[in-house]
Amino acid sequence: MIICSFVSILSSGLLYIILNRRELENETSLIKSFESKLLNRSVASIDETKTNKEIIDLPDFMPLTSFRTYHIDDLTSPITVGELIEEAKETIKFTIFCGQINLPRDSIQIELIQDSQSFMISIKLSFGYSSVLFHQIHQLFLVIFDHRNHINTWGNIDDIIITLNYYDLFFHNINRLVHVIDIQQSFKQWYNRAFGHNTDCKQILAYHNIDGPLCSCSHRPLKSLNEQWCLEYAIAYTFSQYLHLKNDDIDNDIHKCLAVTSLASVIEQQWTRKQIKDYIWKCCHRKFIK
Repeated sequence: MIICSFVSILSSGLLYIILNRRELENETSLIKSFESKLLNRSVASIDETKTNKEIIDLPDFMPLTSFRTYHIDDLTSPITVGELIEEAKETIKFTIFCGQINLPRDSIQIELIQDSQSFMISIKLSFGYSSVLFHQIHQLFLVIFDHRNHINTWGNIDDIIITLNYYDLFFHNINRLVHVIDIQQSFKQWYNRAFGHNTDCKQILAYHNIDGPLCSCSHRPLKSLNEQWCLEYAIAYTFSQYLHLKNDDIDNDIHKCLAVTSLASVIEQQWTRKQIKDYIWKCCHRKFIK
């Protein structure tokens, strides 16, 4: 009888362990399934993300590399500007952003693009600089516009040069001095190659790599040959991220400058559609595990 009781207790214990193990396995499976669904919902496919034009629902934009921000205004120490000049001398790639055309501008943004960490410089547009600071800022631009350097812009650089000339910060002709890359133009060419028309798109019958009125692809929002990408949509359709703009105009322009650099890096390295998808997945997974 004692043996029967012992066997009964042992059987009950084993049954309890088996049931709990199955319950734990089911919970683990549900967690993994939930994680997978959440990631798939965030990434899904690039085409699915692009169908939704409400880009504000996307995760906030993240630059491809880390950066440090410096603000130069009338009160900035000449020592700080001198240190930035030395950093610029060690840099060959830059991005310059100066706000929207035909709108008042308070500052100009310059990114010194380096492998480990970039230097993001916001320079106040002002006539009130001391002679020492004015000379140093002018020297900084002379270093940046050296003929060995590459400069990224979003749109034509002429408008930036006109702004610098107006504030007497730079007054040289750069046509023969520096290699300028209009990322707005380069992006359109790269994107159309990386994200071709769907096989059932009527546009593919005429021109595969250009935008046209016959295009029915949701991931190709431009429907005209002469239509240009805006920066916010370029970020949304490439990285599935939202270039979140706040009330601070300077902070907005800093993020726009960083966005241009991110697109320039993708274009320079000729990322494929698969690389873009892998990057989006990595960003979503990183956000999830936090």
